[in-house]
Amino acid sequence: MTKTEYKELLDLGVEEEAVEVYLNFSLPMLRKPSPRGSREWPHIEVGGDCLRIGKTTTKQVLVEQIGRRGYPLVFSDEDWKANKYLEDSYAEGSDSLLRSQIWFAKKKRAQLERMADSSFWIQVVNPEMDFGYAMTNYLMGRLTKFQLNEYWEFYKSLEWEKVPAPDLLVYLTAKNDLLVDRFKKTARSFEKADNLYIRVMRLVNQRWLELAKKQMPIMTVETDNFDYSYETGTQMKRDELGNVFFEKLVNEGWDL
Repeated sequence: MTKTEYKELLDLGVEEEAVEVYLNFSLPMLRKPSPRGSREWPHIEVGGDCLRIGKTTTKQVLVEQIGRRGYPLVFSDEDWKANKYLEDSYAEGSDSLLRSQIWFAKKKRAQLERMADSSFWIQVVNPEMDFGYAMTNYLMGRLTKFQLNEYWEFYKSLEWEKVPAPDLLVYLTAKNDLLVDRFKKTARSFEKADNLYIRVMRLVNQRWLELAKKQMPIMTVETDNFDYSYETGTQMKRDELGNVFFEKLVNEGWDL
């Protein structure tokens, strides 16, 4: 983290002690890429700067683009509706929030355990982004240091080192003000996140992203002026995303 990022967290109202804990915390880089040639089809994951950034829409577009090319495909969604702690985590405080974060980490691990090599695999979202949510909640005072450590010990116990990193991470990014505006328009009825929460989460995930670039191939999609949604985007933009996606895979050595 740079001095600028450190100061920005303090300016956003994050306690200095929490920032120090964050700086000394091991970011989750437990997974390693699969050896080249060990898989027949690519393993894709989708993540981004913060919640409600368009991860599901991106998955839908990639499903469309892969299907149009006739390739076999399996995808795995967050399945957030099955998380019995999620709604309470916004209303009842940190215990429900901790249980919700643990549920998501456990769910991702189970989903990736089922990953097969008989088709493209798309995972929404990458498990490291779940860690980003937990760390953001700690920095915002919604989880205690003790609860953060409990979450981290559970996260490590899932043995992520036995799960390969994605062959390509599709990472969505946008400027802070645009992210806040999008969240206000697309938030679920129970979701509560303010300008500060989104800004802190973006800093956390961007810091992890810089480390991840050394560990796995990443396709960063800057969505400030690139709309491929089904509501307001165009088929031309969805095709453009698909073309960039396949070009990236070919450049990474996939024969597609």
